[in-house]
Amino acid sequence: MAGRPRTPRHLLSNPRGSRARVAPRIQGGRPDCIPPFPLEDTGERRLALEAWTSLWTSSAGQLVDPVADAVPLYRWMRDIDEYERLSSLCAAAPTVKSASGPRLNPLYARVAQLSRQLAAWEERFGLTPRGRQLLRIQDGSRAVDDILEMLYSPFEDEGDQAEDA
Repeated sequence: MAGRPRTPRHLLSNPRGSRARVAPRIQGGRPDCIPPFPLEDTGERRLALEAWTSLWTSSAGQLVDPVADAVPLYRWMRDIDEYERLSSLCAAAPTVKSASGPRLNPLYARVAQLSRQLAAWEERFGLTPRGRQLLRIQDGSRAVDDILEMLYSPFEDEGDQAEDA
């Protein structure tokens, strides 16, 4: 048979024959190795700070390079911060006055755009099942699920505080 000879199976990185590399099995991050938070900590960035800490303590965070991915990480934190800020503004004023009467707050369009962008960031950093599959992370972590739960229900605590007041 003409053509290139096949590589012996014992030399392949994946024993099933594929040349795709599989990331090593990771047991979870170390909380003492968390890089510094990229945004100025004003005390109002609770959600972004929690997401930052959870990323680095998860198995997916162990495959993210804080130096090489510095700009995307900064943009992800900035988007989380903006999402949190605009969502609270929309919750406070769901409708606005206009010449033709009350209408839906136009900030909802930006919140929807940020929501789509955050989903893309989550996939890029391996915080979704598909993202972990693309990064070939074999061990899903509970910390990753905590990040997603935190991002999709950010204002439950604020509602409880409003009822107490």
